[in-house]
Amino acid sequence: MCGICGYISNKSNIESKRDHVQKMCDLLHRRGPDEQGFYWGENVALGHRRLSIIDLAEGQQPMSNKEKTIFIVFNGEIYNYKELREELIAEGFSFQTNSDTEVIINGYAAYGTDVLQHLNGMFAFAIYDSSRKRLFVARDRVGKKPLYYHADNDGFLFASELKSLLVHPEVTREINPEAVDKFFSYTYIPAPLTIFKGISKLRPGHFLIYESGNLTIKQYWDVKYSLPEKERSEDEYFEEFAPLLRDAVQRRLISDVPLGAFLSGGLDSSTVVALMQSVCSDPVKTFSIGFNEREYSELDDAMLVANSLGTNHHEKIVTPDAIDLLPEIVWNCSEPFGDSSAVPTYLVSQFAREHVTVVLSGDGGDELFAGYNSYMDRDKYESFRLLPKLLREKIIGPLAAALPISAKGKFFLKKISSLDQKGLSQYTGIFPLIKDELFGHDLQHQLATLDPPESVLDYWKNMPTSSRLSTMQYLDTKVYMPEDILTKVDRMSMANSLETRAPVLDYHLVEFAATIPPHLQVKDGQGKYILRKLAGQLLPQQILTKKKQGFAIPRDTWFKEQLKEYAANMLQSEKFKNRGYFNQKTVDLVLTEHVRGKRDYSTWIWCMIIFELWHQIFMDQDTRRI
Repeated sequence: MCGICGYISNKSNIESKRDHVQKMCDLLHRRGPDEQGFYWGENVALGHRRLSIIDLAEGQQPMSNKEKTIFIVFNGEIYNYKELREELIAEGFSFQTNSDTEVIINGYAAYGTDVLQHLNGMFAFAIYDSSRKRLFVARDRVGKKPLYYHADNDGFLFASELKSLLVHPEVTREINPEAVDKFFSYTYIPAPLTIFKGISKLRPGHFLIYESGNLTIKQYWDVKYSLPEKERSEDEYFEEFAPLLRDAVQRRLISDVPLGAFLSGGLDSSTVVALMQSVCSDPVKTFSIGFNEREYSELDDAMLVANSLGTNHHEKIVTPDAIDLLPEIVWNCSEPFGDSSAVPTYLVSQFAREHVTVVLSGDGGDELFAGYNSYMDRDKYESFRLLPKLLREKIIGPLAAALPISAKGKFFLKKISSLDQKGLSQYTGIFPLIKDELFGHDLQHQLATLDPPESVLDYWKNMPTSSRLSTMQYLDTKVYMPEDILTKVDRMSMANSLETRAPVLDYHLVEFAATIPPHLQVKDGQGKYILRKLAGQLLPQQILTKKKQGFAIPRDTWFKEQLKEYAANMLQSEKFKNRGYFNQKTVDLVLTEHVRGKRDYSTWIWCMIIFELWHQIFMDQDTRRI
């Protein structure tokens, strides 16, 4: 695993940019603490930080082909590189190393940008083709590895992390109000937006070409939810699924450094660990994080699985003083990111890194195999859609708007009032209506003057499927999973120089899962039916029947008790008030009503704290780090 960055100039010789590219690379140190390398061309520079995993002796980057015409910086792992290597050798290509990086170089020489169709892995890479003076940048299908970029008249700039771009003089720190709005809707900022105007994220399954000053972006992969032409039995689905997952796990065990696994005690990670242990001669090293608040902790379940499988298990308790980690977490996210499970993810990554360099995780199981509780409730609003539109818009809507923000049922009523013909509401995310009272006048004015932004609901409305379950899974796979789940895991593991691999998200499995009919995704009121069937052959019965539990911290309790003063000091400070983003009267009301137990506002409190810390670390002249 590595960090990459680079710059291609339209106007000036790259020599004048050496210091900037060096600083960009320095900020990626934790992604690649083992080695550093650069390629300097006439008008292009590529930088690389390496975390050595495969071919420790010969895998240095930037790497080039024999002719020194193609140069690459690559972040990730290609799990089918040995097969591709043999195919390319058969076509006449020779290799100087045993690394997967060189496979991408020769693959590009053989197939051009179509090399992406041949790769199975997690990756973000940039290839400079000197014969065409062209930069080819790509990101993996589901978005495991990040890629940020900035383009202007002077040239094109890219990096694995947003903060690396900020050291370049062409990049300004102008906050994007649309990104602020999205953050306080979803707790993350969806691609291609970032918190700054002028900086974008490359979407998963996309590549870009920068050539002759022109930027072109194309999608090369999408997941298609459709049933096979010939109806298949449950046994046929299972017989295809089990070998796919076993193969995906086996492929991700390739490593020249110590390897282990995250084990939450849930179905996904437990199944992955069981499959790992079935092919490993030594006990798999497993790592778990829990809380003293037992309703939030899965340590007992993780220990049950570890004992059943015979793993070498390690566990740790998270306490409220973990709040001290927030500045470090915000720094490593580079932009506001409000999923509080980043805290235990950081800690379990830090804990695992004391023992191993690579871990496998169970990420992706909920999206692919319908594990979220929301999938069980997918028809919750269906009957209300039948109410007359006039009643919903003219009576229920105004009634909901008139209720105070803490009133129970306010958001439920507002959603009913806005249902479209598909039973979908424009109001998504965390208490979206609170923004009408939470946002200050200046921010509301900026948002009102923007062109109507592309909503994540556009994915939903354009889905070519009649199944609401498939529609929800598609939306989560395209937006929530890469922008929240995979972002969290990448940033927190890389902050600790730990590589994380997700076998459930092998693209063959993603494509297969999209063919499973809804009645085999959710059966007898339970999701993950096909996955659960395989787990039944591997795990204790208790794990199969346990209630769905997220990887969340006890924010509700902490902000009422141990962290009550911390929240108040942060969100009632003069610095916070003077920023002008929020209506302070509403902020004070949120804090008070949360402590009194009138409503759980912990998500809003958490996001405002993260936003304030981000300002201090990245924007305020007297406290910012870069």
